[in-house]
Amino acid sequence: MPEKNIAVIGGGPKAAALCAKADCLNRFGDNKIRIEIFEKAQIGAAWNGRNGYTDGEQRLCTPAERDLGFPYVDGIEPGVSALMKQEYSWDAFQMTEPALQDNYSTWVSRGRKSPIHREFANYLDYAVKTAGITPIIGEVTSVEWADGRWKVNYTETASGDAYDVEGFDGIVFTGPGPAHGKVPKAGKLVHVGSDRLYNGEDFWDNLSRVRAQLSRGSRKVLIVGGGGTTAAIAAWFIRSNNGHHSIAMINNSATLFTRTVNFFESVMFDNENAWLALSFADRRKFTDRLNRGVVWENITDILTDAKDLVLVPGRANQVSLAPGKAKRLVVEYGNELGLSHKHEADIVVDATGFDGWWFERLLPAALQGQMQAVTRLGLEEGMKSDLSFDLPGWPKIHAPMHSQIVAPGYMSLMALGGMADAILRNYR
Repeated sequence: MPEKNIAVIGGGPKAAALCAKADCLNRFGDNKIRIEIFEKAQIGAAWNGRNGYTDGEQRLCTPAERDLGFPYVDGIEPGVSALMKQEYSWDAFQMTEPALQDNYSTWVSRGRKSPIHREFANYLDYAVKTAGITPIIGEVTSVEWADGRWKVNYTETASGDAYDVEGFDGIVFTGPGPAHGKVPKAGKLVHVGSDRLYNGEDFWDNLSRVRAQLSRGSRKVLIVGGGGTTAAIAAWFIRSNNGHHSIAMINNSATLFTRTVNFFESVMFDNENAWLALSFADRRKFTDRLNRGVVWENITDILTDAKDLVLVPGRANQVSLAPGKAKRLVVEYGNELGLSHKHEADIVVDATGFDGWWFERLLPAALQGQMQAVTRLGLEEGMKSDLSFDLPGWPKIHAPMHSQIVAPGYMSLMALGGMADAILRNYR
């Protein structure tokens, strides 16, 4: 059969899972699937602590066993899951890498804890290299329709030169996207900025500066948001706190919703028939509760022990420089009682989320118009089983980050193997 070429934008866990599964599929039957990864920095960049999003030292929230091949069901070719388990599982990584071989038994004895983010990034890099894939290190600037296939235009990170690669039958957009900072800036802050205002992405790039700011005496920290990013940043401040800093979180929910590991929730991620029996509204409610805006139990435990942490109910309306107070910021927020409040802080982090539709700007103008006519909600609810949008006349666009209607685990780390199966099934 002719070779099928797939472009994957972003070098994270979804890209690694696709590389691993394609490699295993190519060893069976007459499959010829080629994966090309386009990544701005390096494989696992959003997990290694050197490119924002994390300090690399946080522990992964999902169990290590939910790795690149999970749930290890032979949904495409018999024998593929066994090969995935043998060569691409978390166990295989630990027993293959010389530096980790002696630690496998220790990991088991200590209760098989989830890896820290930096270790997870190393695992992703291991999988991509094992699959024989050399990623293209550059930032994608646009994609075009050329002779019925996709052409990817990018700027090489090292040189700044522009290049393009043609001939892709499908394209997969991955990653959370950049922090979009929902809280508007006001007054002088719009023009002069502040070295004490961060977002959920660049906060982790400026930890040395934050530590220096904290070292100058008692500080007030304010984090806007109520999901996993907010909680992870709050946990970092708590671990770094010398007892003199207060931490407040402004959140328009009543509380931080905790995600725990229990059978009835976890099994739903692996039960396709049960999932398809739910209405679209119930599917979205499930994923919003368990994938979005929730805090895993291992982070909640850290927050629970904090003495100077408070949750402030409300919705932040704007952030500005505090009048007459050098370096200080003030966040204005309101609530359903119709009251308006102000909260001054020395450090503010806008952790209100990321732009999951970041890739739209890369698409041809005609396609952008077609997608806008359908609406984002319509695109998600009309997504096909291979995680591609229903866009007649265009080559396939797969967007697993928006697949919560198709399956609950494909947008997260809960079922990476199932996600790869869904996308690759029609490229066999």
